[in-house]
Amino acid sequence: STLPTVLTGTYAATASITLKALYSKTETTAAGYELMTSAPTDWSGSYVITCGSGSDLYALKGLTGTKKYESRTAGGSVAFASTGMTLEGNVLTGVNDAYVFQITAANGKYAVMNASTGTYLASKGSYLYSYKTNSASYCRWSLAMNGAAVDATNAASRTYTHLGFSAGNYFMLGRNADNNICFWKQTSGSSSTVYTTEIG
Repeated sequence: STLPTVLTGTYAATASITLKALYSKTETTAAGYELMTSAPTDWSGSYVITCGSGSDLYALKGLTGTKKYESRTAGGSVAFASTGMTLEGNVLTGVNDAYVFQITAANGKYAVMNASTGTYLASKGSYLYSYKTNSASYCRWSLAMNGAAVDATNAASRTYTHLGFSAGNYFMLGRNADNNICFWKQTSGSSSTVYTTEIG
């Protein structure tokens, strides 16, 4: 729609006219990690990886060295209330690097590296591992949307191929795609100006 003429100086009416006040308001979306709801053209970027929804989610956390993500005590799965993050609508803020995973293209697939530890998400059987390099096939991932969730499949796994979540509340590899795995992509925030006219 076309905005009305804005008067910024002195105005003398020459006929009957109605004047209305025009206001502007800038709405800002906070910078943080926004929940992905559709597949990007390029998956490269920084993400938080979670299972669950709302305040009941669990966040994937990086592990130092070559270690197995086998339990919550191992550090791979942290309940939202203990992460220090804040959830505002579909945006996570206050995110620590321990929960940030940087995705980069690697030989037709993707490598997933933790921003804090510098180690890569990998597979070994039905377990997730933390590896120091991404040179092997077990560090390669394919990424696709699975409805509202993300289906991350490992290139080296055969029986257990999909990133999932166990009944023991830790991240693992499963036989089927998990409908609760969510990726939150880093956003710089945005601003938009809304104009409104006083009525009456």
